[in-house]
Amino acid sequence: MQRLYASEQCEVIVVGWEEGQQSSYHDHGRSESVVLVVEGQITAVNGDQERVVGAGEVVVTPRGVHHRMRNDGPGRAVTFHVYAPPTQGGVSAPYIDHTTQTD
Repeated sequence: MQRLYASEQCEVIVVGWEEGQQSSYHDHGRSESVVLVVEGQITAVNGDQERVVGAGEVVVTPRGVHHRMRNDGPGRAVTFHVYAPPTQGGVSAPYIDHTTQTD
């Protein structure tokens, strides 16, 4: 992951995903995000919806929606992310990981 730009209005990063790599299930607090798949494909899970997104396609995640991304292959994927407003304390902050919670 590489931060390319940050201001009071937005934050821009690029992420390389090796085959099998995934994020944890999280949200970005008050920030909305737009993710462009630049290379390869990723599986995007937004709330209860899951879809495969290929190069040139976009994933929009509204504020407060829990989501995750993963690279199911084949090969490497690259994504370009814009967060507005910028995330606080990092790309996944405030972080909520629901994979370890029990009901």
